[in-house]
Amino acid sequence: MQFHKSLVYTPCIPSWASLEGVRSVHHLNVWQQSTQLTVMMVHLVTDSRTDGRAVLQAASELVSGSRYNINHATIQIEQTTAQP
Repeated sequence: MQFHKSLVYTPCIPSWASLEGVRSVHHLNVWQQSTQLTVMMVHLVTDSRTDGRAVLQAASELVSGSRYNINHATIQIEQTTAQP
């Protein structure tokens, strides 16, 4: 398995971190499943008052768009109990 030469995924981190309610981003993994399929998984930590479904929707739209063009993304939302 090898990475797509044009695959740049670290810029995703500030993009996700700028989503409302996201406190941190970790466990980012991106790989080329085939010549046509790029796969990604990431964990987004949100504060306890954030709507996790809204963050998931926004993050999914971000990675599947033309800027990152990820074909399949697994995004895990982790809500923290700590106060923002």
